[in-house]
Amino acid sequence: MKLYESPEEYRQTSKRQRAIAVEIADKLASGAVLDDASRGFAAAILREWSVTHPLDKPRTSGQPPQFCHASAAMMYANKRAKGVPETEAADLVADDLGVTRTAVVKAIKPYGEEIAAMMKTYSRK
Repeated sequence: MKLYESPEEYRQTSKRQRAIAVEIADKLASGAVLDDASRGFAAAILREWSVTHPLDKPRTSGQPPQFCHASAAMMYANKRAKGVPETEAADLVADDLGVTRTAVVKAIKPYGEEIAAMMKTYSRK
């Protein structure tokens, strides 16, 4: 058993494992029966993925995400019309759009009159 792999040997091993994984995925997709080794390999890949897959959406740096400010205003007005408090409504819209609450508040500010009109029209009575 070899305990050390050079960077090039590691790269070649990884290429072979990827090729095997693609082959197994193709077999699974086609409905073919897997042999014991392939089933074990697929199970190991899925177990590893289940442990290493992040639970939280990664945050990226750089340009802020783009979103439609008018749509954010409509979403916010809809939540407010249903009785959701201001801060919570902004937080919910931010979560839905994958942006910060600050971004939502800045985006909807120019739509204040429209939001008030929509809330008045669609509020539960």
